[in-house]
Amino acid sequence: MQTALDKSEAVPAAVNKWNKIYNSPLNWKKIFTKTRKTTLDTQLRWFQLRILHRILPTNKYLCMCRIVESACCSFCKQEEETISHLFWHCDIVQVFWAKLKTALNESCENCFEPIFTEMLVLFGVKENVATDRVIGLIILLASTIFLNANCRD
Repeated sequence: MQTALDKSEAVPAAVNKWNKIYNSPLNWKKIFTKTRKTTLDTQLRWFQLRILHRILPTNKYLCMCRIVESACCSFCKQEEETISHLFWHCDIVQVFWAKLKTALNESCENCFEPIFTEMLVLFGVKENVATDRVIGLIILLASTIFLNANCRD
């Protein structure tokens, strides 16, 4: 099935939306390839694909569907909860990424100083930075752990 998707000329609507949000075309072939190569775990892949395809429900979407009363972030309660806000822009998640960076630096003497960015967290890639499967898996697991540990009602 994945081969058929790779050969397809159709561009997912989410790709166009992400490109519009970041005001430039991203390297989607690399992003989707990275998703497949980071882990074999189907739940983690599905989680990453929901982010990429913009189908991970956020309070903004749930509020539009009248499932929740407020579009505000579940964590900071200050900004509208979008995927970008939820995984990167929220002040609380920024503290999480800073603590993870510190923990990695303190626990691994061979660890390079990880530089988490919005693109790396959301898409698993960062321009002009080579990453391996381990850091991709750490970011993916960290994202899921953060959401589960701070589980919303």
